[in-house]
Amino acid sequence: IRVHPEMDELVLELSLNAAVDELILVEDIEDDDDDEMSLWSGKGSHVESRNLVASWNAVDDRFFQFSHAMWRKSVLDAMLSEQKVHLHRTIADAMEKEQVLVMESSDIGRLLTLFDHWKSCGNFGKAAPLALAVGLRLEEWDLSAQSLDLYRDALEMCYESADNPEEGEQNRDENEVWLPASAPPATVEFILRLHIRIAKCHAHLGEQEQCATTFEDAYKIMTTSPKAAKLNRELVLPIISGLCSIAIQRNVISTELLAANEELVERFVREARERDDEIHISRALAMKASFYARLGNFHRALEVQEELDQVYVVEMHSSGIREEYGKDYAGQSYADSVQWYMLVGDQPRAERQVDVVIQQHLPQFDLRDVDTVMEIIFPVLIVLKSIGRSRDAETILFNNAINPYHDLGGSSSCWLKLFNPIAYLFEVLKMIEDGEYDDQMLIEIEDWVMDPERSIFNIDLQYKGYALIGEICSYLASFKIEKGEDPQMLLDRGHTVLTRVVYAADDDQCERFMVQQARKALNAINEMEDATEAKEKDSAARGMMIETAPQGKSRNGNGSHDHRGKATALGSSRQQLSGDGVSMDAGKCCVIL
Repeated sequence: IRVHPEMDELVLELSLNAAVDELILVEDIEDDDDDEMSLWSGKGSHVESRNLVASWNAVDDRFFQFSHAMWRKSVLDAMLSEQKVHLHRTIADAMEKEQVLVMESSDIGRLLTLFDHWKSCGNFGKAAPLALAVGLRLEEWDLSAQSLDLYRDALEMCYESADNPEEGEQNRDENEVWLPASAPPATVEFILRLHIRIAKCHAHLGEQEQCATTFEDAYKIMTTSPKAAKLNRELVLPIISGLCSIAIQRNVISTELLAANEELVERFVREARERDDEIHISRALAMKASFYARLGNFHRALEVQEELDQVYVVEMHSSGIREEYGKDYAGQSYADSVQWYMLVGDQPRAERQVDVVIQQHLPQFDLRDVDTVMEIIFPVLIVLKSIGRSRDAETILFNNAINPYHDLGGSSSCWLKLFNPIAYLFEVLKMIEDGEYDDQMLIEIEDWVMDPERSIFNIDLQYKGYALIGEICSYLASFKIEKGEDPQMLLDRGHTVLTRVVYAADDDQCERFMVQQARKALNAINEMEDATEAKEKDSAARGMMIETAPQGKSRNGNGSHDHRGKATALGSSRQQLSGDGVSMDAGKCCVIL
């Protein structure tokens, strides 16, 4: 116990020592002889406690145990295991008979106490639903690590096959992961539910490998258990969905596993159709479309997207998909398909899909959730930029992401880092379109893109960030060439980041449109570098000719000319970008990261 400076230390000291004297508390005292903690109490403690008070520094820590907890532990340690199990079962039964115990609303502490009693007497069938109920509530509070510990604690009970203690040693089926072959369907169902929650907790914590392993174990149990036919069908879809997501991300381009992954995706669609639930069907079709897009088969992906069009209605299904799967994957498929249409050469259809996403889908999302909104609009922004509609893209970006982030107090874990590069790119494109250049703004943008720390992005957004910075560098370098200034630093910077995108060893085709945009910018930089090199060689050749020419015809000066020109600065602009951030007329701003 550490005494607060403002508290009456003497009163607290006397109270604590009186509790020790009455054997209510037992103090842990460090034994200087053996450096171990020893318990001190008993007769004669009154005198010793007074001496302790005189030597105790108020800022030191003191450690106590309630003596009844020690008595309880001592008694339990002396009891036979059968007696302890009976005692825990009696307490748990008494707690469950109380009518106030409601799984969804009871105090978590009370539920955990009940869980501990059922676990101590080895009743998995009683402990598992309690662990699931408490764990889900902890997940709602963003406490996935604590939920994970609780789920694992419950799952470990299965190793002992404690659900049927009277049957003695259980036989294990060698074809199953570790599940007893005689486990009843209810036990198998709880085990699978725990696996699902454990996998989702791993995913939420960013532990993808552990997530994959857990889903794989669940799938093996589901497909090999003799009780699998009697399982609740609603357990099948989350397991297959999770396994599909992980398998595709890890092995989509692996030739050996390609057929297995394709069959897994097809099974997900079949299971969803058999259940006849449009929410699950929409998720399954979105998964299938994404699978073929990752393979680079965009025509097949768009065929699946058209199947999704016949099922998915954003107003009816979006919230349900988010509730069931944590994200509206069907809505994301619509946004991604904008780029797929461009990749197959169907620009009119791509533009129609842009209207669907922006006018129908985007209003269904909370603009404070920056990461979700940016995932939806980013494919649209890049396509609009590529077809000369950068002003429309800029409006979408500010109205739905940057301004709401500041006005509504939005949250973002990774996409915030892309605010500045894409906003700066739109500003540069606007200057090109208007034919008017703000020199001060260009200097600020150049300083920003030349800072290496600005190119540190979340691993999932690296391609996007590098491509944006590289494209800005290509435009700024061309401006310098037009004004007769040295563009080499910008060319080198652009070449470095764009090369990371264009020549990355990744066969996953989901970023192909972004890679195409990066390749165009890299080609432009290569052309400027070639032109600059040719000009330097030409200048060197002319210099040699001048040196060998008659003296009267030699050129005057040192051969170096200052061609720096002055660009017309805009007196005002609809959108200002500065070192402090990005803003619109109304004073909205984006913090520079």
